[in-house]
Amino acid sequence: MHLFVLALHFVQLGEPPVAVDVWAVCCRVERGDSRFTPGSMITGPMVQAEFGLAKATSAKVFTELRRWKLVRTEFGMGGFVADQDERG
Repeated sequence: MHLFVLALHFVQLGEPPVAVDVWAVCCRVERGDSRFTPGSMITGPMVQAEFGLAKATSAKVFTELRRWKLVRTEFGMGGFVADQDERG
């Protein structure tokens, strides 16, 4: 996946402040920055604390992360940053 494609998608979200927050998180996860390396756990509270987001915005972030296959959810375990093979 290319970050340019993500940028085009977020421009279409229609909620600029939320789109910027979602974009920031997705970019960090895509690049594997700091706490978002492939295989590492990613939680709503972690994203809220790291980026100063509200709970509702964090939920939108996870919707987009799953949509772009940047995060996989394992039943009973939580969310994990997907590795390159899982991203398609």
